[in-house]
Order: sequence, then structure tokens, then C-alpha cells
Amino acid sequence: MIDDRRRSAAIGGVLLILLIALVCLRSWVPVRTYAHFDSDQAVFGVMARDLAAGRGFPMFMYGQRYLLAVSVWLCAPLFAVFGASITTLKLPMFLMNVAVVAMLWRGLRKEPGLGPWGTTFAILPFAIPSAVISSRLVEHQGGNIEPFVFVLAAFFLRERPIALGVLLGVAFLNREFSLIAFFALLLMDAAQGTLGRRVRRHLTTAVTIAGVVIALRVLARWSTSYGGSGPLWLRPGLTKFVDFFTQQVPTLIGGGSRRLLDFNIISSLTVGHTVVYAATIAWLIVLAAVCWRWSPLERRELNGMSAYLVLVGAGQAAAFIALSPYPGDRMVVRYLLLALLALCGLVAFAWRRPALRSLTAAVIMLMTVVNLAGNVRLVREYARDPPSRDLNQLADALVQRGVQYVETDYWTAFDIAWVTGERVIASPERGSGNRVVRYNDLLDAHRSEVFTVIGTARSGCEPIEKWYVCPPSPPAK
Repeated sequence: MIDDRRRSAAIGGVLLILLIALVCLRSWVPVRTYAHFDSDQAVFGVMARDLAAGRGFPMFMYGQRYLLAVSVWLCAPLFAVFGASITTLKLPMFLMNVAVVAMLWRGLRKEPGLGPWGTTFAILPFAIPSAVISSRLVEHQGGNIEPFVFVLAAFFLRERPIALGVLLGVAFLNREFSLIAFFALLLMDAAQGTLGRRVRRHLTTAVTIAGVVIALRVLARWSTSYGGSGPLWLRPGLTKFVDFFTQQVPTLIGGGSRRLLDFNIISSLTVGHTVVYAATIAWLIVLAAVCWRWSPLERRELNGMSAYLVLVGAGQAAAFIALSPYPGDRMVVRYLLLALLALCGLVAFAWRRPALRSLTAAVIMLMTVVNLAGNVRLVREYARDPPSRDLNQLADALVQRGVQYVETDYWTAFDIAWVTGERVIASPERGSGNRVVRYNDLLDAHRSEVFTVIGTARSGCEPIEKWYVCPPSPPAK
């Protein structure tokens, strides 16, 4: 018996290392290069620079009413010690991915019937998703990977109502849909028939959440460039329901052919395959047919992490259909990332049923092979001949020409400012998507030195890549 336990522990250790290695592989390109970067991410980088230098006290994304800047506070010490770079900007995101794997492993290994192999198969959809999702899981935009950490930590704190409330209060301000964790815990208690006995605990948690949210909102009034709080509107619709199944879910699981360039990833590759989606749908139908009735013994499964993961993922899917204001937009798959946890939970449910184990292993291996191949191809592309990035070329050209101040559109401005290390101060004009107030102040103070970067040809403007750099306008007489 002791030898069996040691053998299982040794196998488990090897498999856990393998899962973390897969996370390292799929994170290498987006963490080490500018393969996936934009002005939204650049704003968070500027915020971390400001915090590290003592120039600001950012609590929320500059100019926004949401996105508590948790990741900024994690980056600032790295910036202070190692300097600001694309790697130090995204390193905390990568480490959160590793933490998620560790928490999933810890929670699922405690469930009977899984063992190290079942746990590994359950975590694979997160450890090695498609290259599109891999880029989003280390995207420094506020609220992509952080909700994974918050909702999994909530599961481990479910018996500590005040600590849970503090965690979920912060999580809610970081990304509203992190609160799904609280409702998932309520539903688990309802399924177990223990909701009535735990009402006081849940009320304590709810009051603590409200207190943390109010306190941080009040504190934010003294933070840098805070836009105030705003309402959350319901926008359900059939279009989003269809988009969920035809666009977003295939992207999420690597079940559709996707050009990386369409997702703002600088690459010539296309990844994913429809056979993954077809196999996953077939597997879900079989799983539903086997599990449509629950015996009293099987209901005990609803108290573990796998049930919690399914509820969180299903809640994220429902929130996307109800709240997403962008039906048909391929880029908003980032609002659906937590739904990956539902797939992890369903794999765990299926693995505990011997009749489904072989089918489950085959489907997850198919998904893993297809997604691994896409990530490996992306790594090879950047290792052999990294594609050039237009915005980096523009930034370098501006520095070479001695340009210090630029006025341009949002998606160009902050990207340039970050890439140049703020040697070029670039911002939209005031009131047109500007995020960094001190940038606008600097442009106003040096108006005679402000160049304009536009996307259409104009007389007297120099073409650089796909932009045109126009010299400062002469002062009005």
C-alpha cells in the first residue's frame, strides 16, 4: 500500500511538472516578444512605471471605472528591480498561470476516482489551449488570468467567510464576473441541502464583499486618473447566443480554424481544427446521456472542485450571453476564458466513470495534440525568423528622427510610448480616448514640438510603414 502511494505520488509529481512545462511552452512567445501587444496593455505598463517611479497611485485602469489594477501592483516591484520590459510586464501573468495549474492540481487530486492521470487530463484544456487563448492568458489588459486565480482561491477559502469576502470584493473590482465564484458556492450548498445551515456564513461573506467594494471605491477617489463607478447593463440577445456557439466556443477550445493575425497576434499561422469541436460536442452528448440522472451517492460529487469548476464555467458562459455588448466580435473571447474551467470539471466528472474514461482520454488527447501543434509552430516561427511588427518599426523611426512628442489615435499612441520607454510621449488629443493625463499636459506644454501621426497620406507628411508623420504646425500669428 505504501509503495503504491509512493508510486502514485511520483507519477503525480512528473505529470504536474509536465503540465507546468506546457504552460511555459505556450507562454514563451507572448511573454518574451511583442507578438500580442496593444495600447490597452501599454497603458497598464505605463501605470506600473508610474507606480514604480512614485509618479502616480493607480488603482484602476487610467481613465476607467473598472479593472482594479491588481497586476500593476505586481509589476511595479519588477520594474523597480529589473526595469520595464515586455517580459517584466507579463511575468506576473505567467506566474498566475502556473499558480492556476497548482491550485487545480491540489483541488482535483483530493477528489476520489481521479488519480494523477485523471487530474492531468482534467487540467490539460487549461495547460495547453489554442495559441489564440495562450496569448490571452498572459495578456496584461486587466482581468484575463486574474479571475482564474480569484475563483480558485475562493474555493479553498469557502469555509472562511470573512477572508472569502475580502478576496471576492477585490476580485469583483478587478473583473465583475469573478463574483460568479460566490454564486457557484451558493449553488453547491443548495445541491447538497446545506444552504439553510450556512446562511449566516454567506451573509457574512456578502456583507464583507460590499464593505471591501465600497472602501476601495472611496479610496480610489485619491488615486490617479480614476473615472468613477458605473452601471452594468444587461444586453441579452439571440445574436450573442449564436455567436457563443459558432464563434467563441470553437476559438476557446481550438475547435475552429483561426488566423492568428485576426486576433492581433503577429504571425502568418492558422491554428485549430473543426474536428476538435465535433469530437467535443459528441463527447458532451455521451456524457449528458450517462449522467442525466444522479443517484444519492453521485450527488456527493457536487461538493468537490470539479462541480465548482463546472458551475463557474457555466456562469461565465451565461454572463457572456447576457452581458457582452459585442456580439460577433472575435476579440471578446477574452470575456469567456473562465469557461475553460467548465471543461476541466466535466473531464473530471467523466473520468470517474469507467465507461467514459477511454472516450474522454481520446477527445482530450485530440484537443491537446491540435493545440500543442499550434503553439509549437508559433514558437518555431519566432525562434527561426521573428515577424516584424509595424508599430515597433514606427516607434524606432520616431526615436531615430528625434521626435519627442506625438499626437495620434489611441491604438497607436500608448503603444509607441511604451515601446520607446517614453522617449516619445504619444497620446490622443485630450477628450479623445486619452488615458494618461500627464501626457496631455506635456503635449500642451510643448505644442510647437508635437508631431502628428495619421493613417492617410497628406502633403508634407513623411510615410513610415503604414503611417504618415506630419511635422508640428507653425504657431498661429
